Order: sequence, then C-alpha cells, then structure tokens
Amino acid sequence: MQEDELERGLISLRRRETGLRFVIGAYLACTAATLILWGSVIGRGLDQEGEHPLVLAAGFSGLAYALCFVASVIAVCLWVHRAHANLLAAGIEGLEFKPNMAVGWYFIPFAFWFKPFQAMRELWNASHLAKENQPARTERMLIAWWSCWVLGNLIANGSTTIGDITSPITVLDLTGYAFHLVAGATLLLIANAITKAQASEMSVHHAFA
Repeated sequence: MQEDELERGLISLRRRETGLRFVIGAYLACTAATLILWGSVIGRGLDQEGEHPLVLAAGFSGLAYALCFVASVIAVCLWVHRAHANLLAAGIEGLEFKPNMAVGWYFIPFAFWFKPFQAMRELWNASHLAKENQPARTERMLIAWWSCWVLGNLIANGSTTIGDITSPITVLDLTGYAFHLVAGATLLLIANAITKAQASEMSVHHAFA
C-alpha cells in the first residue's frame, strides 16, 4: 500500500514539476521583459505617468509580472508539499519538516527568512539519500537560490520603505527584479534535480528497503 502511495506521489510530483516549469518560465519571461522595458524607460528619462508606448508596454509587463508571480507562488507551494509528502511515503525517518509546514514557513513572519531554506535543504538531502550520519549537505544551487531570493526581497522592501507602491520605478527596483530572476531560474534547476532524484534514487531505495 505504501509503495502504491509513493508511486502515485512520484507521478503527481512529475506533473507538478511540469506545471512549475511552465508557470515559472512565464514568470521569468515577464520579469525579463519588465527589466528591459522599465530599464529603457528610465534610461531614456521618460515620464512614467505619461502615455508613451514604451511606458504603456512597461506598465503592462509589470501587471503580467505580478500575475505570474502569484501563479508561481501557488505552483511552488504545490510542488514543495508533494515533494515532502513523498519523503514520508518512502518511509524516510528523522525528518524535521512535514509537508504542511514546509509550505507554511514561507508565510510566517521572520521565519520566512530562513525556515524555507532549511526545509528545502532537508528535501534535497533526503531526496538524494544523504546518510543520516553525514553532516547536512548544502548544495551550491540552494545557496544561490535563497541568497538571490532574500536579497531581492530585501531590496523590494527597502524600495517600498523609501517610497511607496505608487512611486516611480527606480534602478533599485530593477536590481530587486534581477535577483528574483536569478532566484526563479535557479529554483527551476533545483525542482528538476529533486524530482529526478525522487524518481530514481529514492524510489529504488524504497523498493529494496
């Protein structure tokens, strides 16, 4: 029964990873477009409240970015929950993070600065069958992903503190977008690696456990 549960979970994870790639791919495209368009507006010194075609295009890209960001949050949460649930279905013991809290930590003040990274590190190590007696391995991709995500958020928060949501877009804002662009691209690599690891190493280990 547990083996069937894991197999269903792995199928679901692959589907969610496919959806994640599509949604984050759209998010990355919108982020890149926002960077280019708003960078052009700032570089040309255009009035951000005007009706110049470049300004209108930049505004539209910003709206698309916001919508894709929300969709990406949902897709990431679904994938993270399923990936952690698969660890339980595989009978892996000694886990600190349960599926619900692996997602929930992203939304808890203060804890969201470090707990999601710890949960992802556990997910990476467990999916790649790191030995219990080995120190926790922190893959470079995880560090790059979380560093860029945190820096992007800090910059966004700092920009909002300096001005407000109606203030003109600045180079500081674009820097935050750039960090989020790298974070999103790196997260895709992480999700792909974990999904493949669970489908191969973890499923084989469970079959012979």
